[in-house]
Amino acid sequence: MPLGKCGFCPKKKNQKTQHHCEDCNVPVSGEHRDVKEKVLNLCRVVMDDFKSMKCQLKLLLFFKQLTKEEYKTSTFKTKNTIITESSDLEEIWNELSTKVLREMLDFELKDSGWSMHAIGGVELRLFKYEPIRCGGYLPTPKFLSQKSLINIQNTDDKCFKYAMSSKFLPQVLNRNAKQRLRNVNKLTSRYNWDGLTWPNNMDDLVIFENNNEGSAVNVYTIDENKTVTFPLYFSNWDTLSSNIIKYNNISRENRVFT
Repeated sequence: MPLGKCGFCPKKKNQKTQHHCEDCNVPVSGEHRDVKEKVLNLCRVVMDDFKSMKCQLKLLLFFKQLTKEEYKTSTFKTKNTIITESSDLEEIWNELSTKVLREMLDFELKDSGWSMHAIGGVELRLFKYEPIRCGGYLPTPKFLSQKSLINIQNTDDKCFKYAMSSKFLPQVLNRNAKQRLRNVNKLTSRYNWDGLTWPNNMDDLVIFENNNEGSAVNVYTIDENKTVTFPLYFSNWDTLSSNIIKYNNISRENRVFT
């Protein structure tokens, strides 16, 4: 039975059915003919349960040596892409499939003499995504109490706002005074907070830096085991950075910026 598109290339009007996709020359089988719709439908079903998720597309391809009867397999995959309920699945599919096809074509050009022979399989990996959000107040743990930290005693979810604004506190204030909300609250207007959500996730840090040119943020995480890990967020701005610690209180399931 004659088949049409491979499922990866954008559709064209008046597409004629054939055994090879006219756009990328991928041999088409019935199993992969409707791969796009299958992927999108699966994403919709999983999204109803996950609400937000990470998606990765993997493509197993068989390549044939043009000068002799020799075959080999190669796997091409995309990076994890975050999908939320407001995401355009069609647009995400086009981005992922384009990346996979570009890698395939680069492979053919790099490994001269090999040509794509057939699709071995398409794998869609979906992972539940729970954005890390930080907010509230936690007392400074004892092992950090002697460090040069300012931990604002707030009662809302805007600890990031207060942590950033605390850099403007007068140096003449003692440590206890610097940690009082009333002293830092009047300094928050020095930054543009438009577009941020409260409590914050890591995406909000990018928004903050874009809102405030020249302001850079580095976030380090530390847990109850007194372990400082690699930076959770590291600014791309080449400027003086504000270094913030995100403290995880596992027993209270809370995270704060200090």
